Amino acid sequence: MSFVATLTVGLAVFALGTAIFNLWIYWMRPREPSYLWLGVASIGVSWLAAGFAASYGARTLAEAEQAAMLALGGALPFTAGLIRFSELFAGIRHPLLRACIPYAAIVTGATFAQPGLFFSGVAAEVTTPFGLAYVQASLTPAAGIVYLGFGAAIAGLVVAFARRAPQLEGGRMIASALALFSACMINDMCVGFGLYWGPWLLPFGFAAFSGAFGALLLRRLVQSQGNVERSAGELHSLVEARTDELRRKDLELAHGARLATLGALAGGIAHEVGEPLAAIDAHVKELRHAWRDATRPGAFAALLDESQRDVERIRVVVAELLRLARREEGKRGTHELPAIVAGVLPIAGYELRRRARLETHFASAPLVSGDAAMLSQIALNLLVGAIYAFPETATPGNALVS
Repeated sequence: MSFVATLTVGLAVFALGTAIFNLWIYWMRPREPSYLWLGVASIGVSWLAAGFAASYGARTLAEAEQAAMLALGGALPFTAGLIRFSELFAGIRHPLLRACIPYAAIVTGATFAQPGLFFSGVAAEVTTPFGLAYVQASLTPAAGIVYLGFGAAIAGLVVAFARRAPQLEGGRMIASALALFSACMINDMCVGFGLYWGPWLLPFGFAAFSGAFGALLLRRLVQSQGNVERSAGELHSLVEARTDELRRKDLELAHGARLATLGALAGGIAHEVGEPLAAIDAHVKELRHAWRDATRPGAFAALLDESQRDVERIRVVVAELLRLARREEGKRGTHELPAIVAGVLPIAGYELRRRARLETHFASAPLVSGDAAMLSQIALNLLVGAIYAFPETATPGNALVS
C-alpha cells in the first residue's frame, strides 16, 4: 500500500474515531444535537476516505468503479450531517441547503441502481505527482452535473460559514478550517473531472474541519460543566440562606405561638404567682409578731419553711415562663420527657384546679432529642388542649392523668 493510501486510511480511522467520540457525547448529553450531526458527517467522511484509499489500489476499470461507488456511499451521511450541524451550530438555514439532503439520497440511490448513468465505461490511467499510479473510472456528463450540484451546495455552505465566522466563538479557527476545507474540495472536484491528476484531499480538509469544530464543541461542554458547577454552588448557597431564613421564620412563629398560649393562661399564671406571694406576705406579717413571742418557739422556723416553699413555687413558675418566652433558639440535646412535662405543669396549675383533678404517674421513657423550649411548648399545648376539654366546675372530679 502506498504512503498516500496509508495516510488516507489513517484519516478514515481518524474520522471514524471522531464520529464515535461525538456520538458518545451526544448519548451522554442528548440536548446537544450538534454532536450527533458532526458524528454523522464524520461517518460519511470515513466512508469517503475508505473509498479514496481503495481507488489508489485500483488496477482495472471494475475495481475503479467499485472504489468510486464505495466513496459515493458516504455522500449522504456526509451531506446530511454537515448541513444539519451547520444549522444547529451556526444557525445557517436555507431551503436549498436543506434540499441537498434528499438530493444526496436520490443521487446515491440512482448511482447504485444504474451505474451506467454516472460512469462512462472508460478507464483513465492516473499518475499523481507523488509517483502513485492507479486506474480511475471516467464520469459521464450527467455525473459532472451532479457533482457540480454537490460542489455548489458545499460552496454555499462554506460561504455562509465564512460570513458568520466573526460572530461565532473561535471565528479565526473556523475561518482557517473552512479555507483549508474549501481548497481540498476544489482539488477533489478537479481530480474528479480529470482536470489534473492528484490525490483526493477531502478527508484532509474534513479532518481540519472536524478538529476545529470538535475543539469548539468540547470547549463549550467544559464551559457548560463549569457553569453547572458554579450554578450548583450558588444554588446550594441560596438554599442554605433560604433554609436559615425559613428556620428564623419558624422560630418567630413558634415564639408567637408560645406567647399566645401564655397569654391565654395569663390569668391563671398571675394567680399561680399571686397566691404564694399573698401567703408570703401573710407569713412576713406573722413573723413580725412571732419572733418576739417566747410562747411560740417553733412558729418562727415553720413560717420560714412555708415562705421558702412559696418562694420556690414562684421561682419554678417564673423560670418556666422565662424559658418558654425566650425568643432565641434553644440548644438541641437529649432530654427526659417526664422532666419536660413536669416543667410545664405549674404554668397551667390554676386552670387545672378549676377544671380537673391532676394525677401524675411518670414512668421511665426513652430520652428524646430536640430543642427543650420547643418540646416544652408541645407538652404545654397538649396539656392546655386536654384541660379545656373539661368544663369549668367549682368541684372538679374528672381526673387528668399524665
